This record gives sequence, structure tokens and C-alpha cells, in this order.
Amino acid sequence: MSGEEVTTEMDEEMQEFREFLERHTNVDSERSQDMYIAWVRKLERPLDFEEMQYGEVKRWLDMAITNSSYGSAFKQYLSFKARSGGYDRDTVDIIYRLKQEVDDWNLKTSRGLTKTRVIEKYLTTQQVQEFHTYLKRHTRPKAFKNSYRKTQEYKLLPIFLFETACRIEEALGVNVNNIDWENNTIRIKGKGRDGGKVRKVNFNQSKKLLRELVNEFDITGELFALDRDSDYGALNDRFKRVGAKLFDKESTAHWFRHSFATNFAIMRIQENIEESGDDNPRKGEVKNQIREYLGHDSIDTTETYIHAAEELSRDNIYKEGGFDLEI
Repeated sequence: MSGEEVTTEMDEEMQEFREFLERHTNVDSERSQDMYIAWVRKLERPLDFEEMQYGEVKRWLDMAITNSSYGSAFKQYLSFKARSGGYDRDTVDIIYRLKQEVDDWNLKTSRGLTKTRVIEKYLTTQQVQEFHTYLKRHTRPKAFKNSYRKTQEYKLLPIFLFETACRIEEALGVNVNNIDWENNTIRIKGKGRDGGKVRKVNFNQSKKLLRELVNEFDITGELFALDRDSDYGALNDRFKRVGAKLFDKESTAHWFRHSFATNFAIMRIQENIEESGDDNPRKGEVKNQIREYLGHDSIDTTETYIHAAEELSRDNIYKEGGFDLEI
């Protein structure tokens, strides 16, 4: 297709996108619609989910979404594609999974991560415990995709993601050989923008559950059968429903990593205050500890957690040796 044909195709699609914004969203001002269209035009061509592979679409989106403000526009664009593209159900599910990923990118990178967003998406350790307890008590043996093993994994993931502060793709990439059972550590190979750096994370309360999983299914390779591409959407949907039921806020898988960082920052700041007797603790040390543990590329992301932790005052905070959790 020539450059002129691509431009014409993009013009036509943006006109349809404008009509979608007018009819189906609250983006009703012409100025806002113009901004949304201008941001989506950064793709340079319409997304075609029949011709393009999943990974290729993600790369196009990643190149285009260079500012946190763009996220809303691209989520609306993906909704537009799902509703008007004439795709089958499986393809529509993929589009909505991508839409959820665009939302999570705001937490996975420094894009749009503000102190306000950190506080809004913060779960205390007590809430993490409640989340796990609810899954344990109310999840049927084959509730997740009619798979007993995936259901067991689904129930333990909130604790695992919280303790290790892993991104979901990092967690689902763990191999049994990466686990040091004696020292309660796991080697994690980072994903995406951190360039595949390897770091060590701790696990304590999830150890018993992981042992049971490995022994029951005789796992010798990848720890989780859950698949990042095919199971992520369903996993997040379930987490969001449980979060809404328990805490009146839809919690995604990324919230557990995010909440660890905030709890960890609170703990370290309070410890430094107690040790030094200074109300202005050694924040540089705290930042370095959090950045190293979570594998942040940008120090700005880490600093945002510090600012939120300073505002939050919690008695029940994460302890490095784990926290009381009924498993």
C-alpha cells in the first residue's frame, strides 16, 4: 500500500473514530476529539488485527504512546476497533486485553504515575491478606478456565506478586531452577524497558503454596502454567471483580507490585526516622533500595512512591520477613 493510500485510510478511520467518540463516550467537545485524533494519528496507520500479530500491535502502541496523556485516547481507540472492526470474539478479547495493558503501562513505567494515582491504587498488607483469603474460600477447584492447576496458581498469585513485587510477565516467566528454596529468594529476569536485568527478590509467606504447587504437579520447568498472552485478560477481570467486591476498587495484577513498593517505602522511611531520630529520613537510601528491588529504570518512578509513602500513615506495613498471613 502506497503512502498516499495509507494516509487516506487513516483519514477515513479517524472520521469514524470521531463519530464513535461523539456517540459512545463523554469526549464530546470538538477540541478534546481533535486532541484524541491527533494522538492516535501517531500510529501513522490504522491497526489491523487480522493482518498484524499481537506483538507487532504492541510495538506500534508502545512507540506511539510516549506521553501519559495519550493513554485515554488509545484506550478509546481500542474500544472503537473492538466495536466497529467486525472481528470475531477471540480477536475482540485480544483487543480488550491490549486496552487493559495500556492502562497498566501507566504503572509499569514512569508514564502518568503520580502521587495521587499511587494512593488510589494502594492496598495495605491487611487488604492483600483479605484478598487471598477470599480467593481461598470462594474459588471452586476448576474456576479458572476449567483448569485445576491454573486455578491453584490464580489463588496464590496475589501473595506471590506482592512479596516479590514482580510484574506479571516476570512472575509468569519464573522457572523452578530460578528458586533458591533454602534462602527464600528468586532470580527474576526483568522485561521490557529494564533491558532484561536480573535481580533477586524475596518470598516468605508464599513459600508453602509454591512448594505445594511444584510437588502436586511435578513441575520441573516454568513455575506457572498461566500464559501471559492468553490468560492475562481473564486473570485481571477476576482480580478486578474481587477488588471491587472487597474494597470498592477494581484491582489489577499490577496493583500488588505497586502496593509492595508503597508499603516498602513506608516501612523504610519509618525505620530511618526511628534509627536517626530525624523527621527528615535518608530518602536517598530508601530510593536506592526500592529501585533495586523492583528493577525500576527511571528514578522518577521510585520517587513517586516515596512521595506517596510520606503522605500515607499506616500501622500495618510490609515487613521484610513477611507478614502474618493465614495460608
